Amino acid sequence: MACVLLLAPCIASAHELSGNRATLVLRDNNHLTLTLYVGFPELLFQALGSGKEFGPFLLEYSTMAPERFAQELRRAQAAVERGTRVYLQDGRELALTRWSWPDAATAQATLRERVMREAVGGGDDHHGEPTEVRAEAIATREIRSVAIEFAAMLSRVLVVAYRPTQAWVDAGTRSPAIAF
Repeated sequence: MACVLLLAPCIASAHELSGNRATLVLRDNNHLTLTLYVGFPELLFQALGSGKEFGPFLLEYSTMAPERFAQELRRAQAAVERGTRVYLQDGRELALTRWSWPDAATAQATLRERVMREAVGGGDDHHGEPTEVRAEAIATREIRSVAIEFAAMLSRVLVVAYRPTQAWVDAGTRSPAIAF
């Protein structure tokens, strides 16, 4: 219990998500992929914290029994998935499917690593690599534009969107101009 009291002040202020990003990629005119890059401990805290301070939350969830943590992780995932929506140019919602999250053991290990960094005083400057969360959507017709709404617990999200172009280039020859 003393460990909890000693670490809590170190990580109590690290409760806001910073630097959330999303990449939207349109392929084949109707296949949209979404990749979220999030601070995972902060995301879980925003989704599940329910009034707790960040430090005690992080300690509790990093040491939680694996089965219970997996259950809580599913709850957080459902909240993000419910709150994240893509709308087509005509206003209809385009369903995001095939969500891909880190498994429970990997997610909990991320929390443990954060607790360890905080314990040695490295938490304020570096929150670790962002965690990738993926989803996709396939429209029945060409997508010309979309609007996206993120779950409230994500706060602000920087969105980068593009449509990749592909061309074969034979070795020893110059490609046609590649426009950006």
